Amino acid sequence: MDTPRPDTDALTERLQSALGADFRIERELGGGGMSRVFVARDVALDRAVVIKVLPDSVAEGLSADRFRREITLSAGLQHPNIVPVIAGGSAEGLPYFVMPFVEGESLRARVTRGPLSVPDAVATLRDVCRALAYAHARGIIHRDIKPDNVLLSGGAAVVADFGVAKALVASAPDSEGTAAQTLTRVGMSLGTPSYMAPEQVVADPDADQRVDIYALGILAYEMLTGQPPFQGRSVSEVMSAHLTKVPESVAVKRAGVPHAFAQLIAQCLEKDPAKRPQNAEEILRLLEDPAVVSGAVPSLVHIPALRVARAARRWKWMAGMAVLLTLGGLGWIANGRARSTEPTAAPVIAVLPLQLASPDSSDAYLAQGIADELLNALARIPGVRVASRLAARSIAGSASPRDAAARAGVTLTLDGTVVRRGDRVRVSAELARVDGVSVWTETYDRPANDLYALQGDIASSVAAVVQAGVARGTAEVAATPNVDPQAYDAYLRGHYLLARRGGASLREAIGLFESAVKADSNFARAYAELAQANAVLPLYTGGGRGSLAQAERAAARAMQLDSSLAPAHAVMGYLHNVNWRWAEGRASLERAVSLDSSDATALQWLAENLMMTGQFARARDVYAIAYKVDTESPIIPALLAVTQALSGEEELAVRTGRAVVDANPSQAVPRFMLGTLLAYIGRYPDAISELREARKLAPSVLAVAGSLGYALARSGDVAGARLQLAELRRAPDEAGVDPAIAKILAAMGDVDGAMAALQRGIASRDAFFSSEPLMTPMFAALRSHPDFPALLSSLGLDDMGPTRRPR
Repeated sequence: MDTPRPDTDALTERLQSALGADFRIERELGGGGMSRVFVARDVALDRAVVIKVLPDSVAEGLSADRFRREITLSAGLQHPNIVPVIAGGSAEGLPYFVMPFVEGESLRARVTRGPLSVPDAVATLRDVCRALAYAHARGIIHRDIKPDNVLLSGGAAVVADFGVAKALVASAPDSEGTAAQTLTRVGMSLGTPSYMAPEQVVADPDADQRVDIYALGILAYEMLTGQPPFQGRSVSEVMSAHLTKVPESVAVKRAGVPHAFAQLIAQCLEKDPAKRPQNAEEILRLLEDPAVVSGAVPSLVHIPALRVARAARRWKWMAGMAVLLTLGGLGWIANGRARSTEPTAAPVIAVLPLQLASPDSSDAYLAQGIADELLNALARIPGVRVASRLAARSIAGSASPRDAAARAGVTLTLDGTVVRRGDRVRVSAELARVDGVSVWTETYDRPANDLYALQGDIASSVAAVVQAGVARGTAEVAATPNVDPQAYDAYLRGHYLLARRGGASLREAIGLFESAVKADSNFARAYAELAQANAVLPLYTGGGRGSLAQAERAAARAMQLDSSLAPAHAVMGYLHNVNWRWAEGRASLERAVSLDSSDATALQWLAENLMMTGQFARARDVYAIAYKVDTESPIIPALLAVTQALSGEEELAVRTGRAVVDANPSQAVPRFMLGTLLAYIGRYPDAISELREARKLAPSVLAVAGSLGYALARSGDVAGARLQLAELRRAPDEAGVDPAIAKILAAMGDVDGAMAALQRGIASRDAFFSSEPLMTPMFAALRSHPDFPALLSSLGLDDMGPTRRPR
């Protein structure tokens, strides 16, 4: 509990008098040297707010009017990761400002309980970066980034006190020297010593947004190690250290921090601002770039190599919220040999993400591709059990990999590094027990055109060790079929680009896969991923059925060559879906999931199949599993929210959808889905608000106009609905237009017109009919139409019974 200040009553009275009846002060939270902090009640809106007031020691000599004007400018910062200023004023000469009360805790409180896991630290850092990028773009520098000003609420981080430092500078008197000098004389430094950039320490008048980048590096350092880099020194010693000392690498202080992450933090802590990332957007791109996942930071600024503890395990960003799979009840070798000559339960191997040690980040595809191929090769060897990608990523991302491996039932981990130098590749691999004892280690130095044989050799060696460990002897491992070296390199590059999605990446991936299968016509995995790239390309480019036809031919060839490939079954299921062959699609997708339960793409397509056929509860459950596998996707949780709404879990659906939008404020699709589900449950004003924002973000996505027009019509704004309808009718003949028109006409009571629009869409085989179900409240008015059963039949659907009526 905070200790009351001796002058609390007097200051409270002054502040309450200035606030009048609009706010009622309830208690004091305390504060630092800059401000006193109170919790109050916003009477009109019946909500808790926080009021910060400058004490006499800071306010003396400041211009309250100038402070109020400057702090009011920060009220224009409206961003999900920023705590906004909602009011400001002066209490008998003491400037104050008002902010919403954020439920949760400060990052300071969280760090006092111990360091954060790597995934949690990265997630928090991303949120702070988003806030800084938004503010910096508007000319506002925070100047006091620290754990106290980062609040954790609802799974997200928000930043408080933007613009306060600038307001203090602007309101300080100029007649007695610079604003910074005036503030220093009253005991208020612009920034907190442990987090001050060198240019802040020396009061450089040209200091810019890069002071926030330096503080961001210290914030990351403290989240990972539990304390800032120069802890335990006096204030003067800390400030001197900022100017002269290089902090010890976080990777040395804590095992398990990815090398690339440690490098990024070190770059943020460069003494020279020119050597740091130049803005928060740059850091955000580095955190989200797949190359960083593989262990390389592609920066325009050179990042010196840092020592990393050998015990450190690799980590991938996408494992943030993954749930470990339980594979318990497995034994392994004790003290380096079998307990007996009797066969024991087969050990379970987790293939951890390999670390790319090459200086060239364009080789990132090697580390990702070789790890994926090792997992696939080991999984097909008799007597070897392989943990899913989900489990492996979770282990690698854990603060305690050994404990995580034990919880997942994993008994062995395969880890390593990949280095490419010229035309040669070196892979160092280590098989270790979960207690840290190395079972086998080997380094392979091969020509770059021998990668396929190399991963086969590693898999064979590991299999031999494992099989010997379970007293089966060194059994014969199935021979790895030969693959043309150039084909394999092209495949690995395409595999990497396919994971990135986007029109340009997919087209490049297709070209690489085509090169691979041209060089080796028996390369099944290359055909499978060529099929996937062609299948999803229309989603990103608006392409037509030609791409789908190419996907179907490639998928059929892949399955002809190897019927056990999960990606081939998955893409075939997707193609069945888009051709409205629902039963066949479900069978193929269920087969894909049975072959690889960590394939998020297969899970998503299976859930879409279930959703389209009206099995909303089952679809919801599969989307939930898919989201546990791929926590980075904004689409999967947005679809989960839609199926929650259609399953009757309305409040949960809104919370899920809102969380996705808050985490991805600049993306139109999550807003579109949130607005649509709000329309489903009859919350039309909220739906209209979200859908209007989605239209601003993606004005060319005409499907949004259909949901918006529906919500407007249902809310009584027929004129607004007609405007959306007119725009759709003027639009080119493209996917989604006819179903969008049908939504609006159905809401306006024109059932015949809506049916005609849907029939036109079916005749053109509109992609809408494999992405949004007809069994929703938006089309409930059509269910009594005599042509509706025939319409469902033409889509390969039976009449699936009653659905919830619109409100």
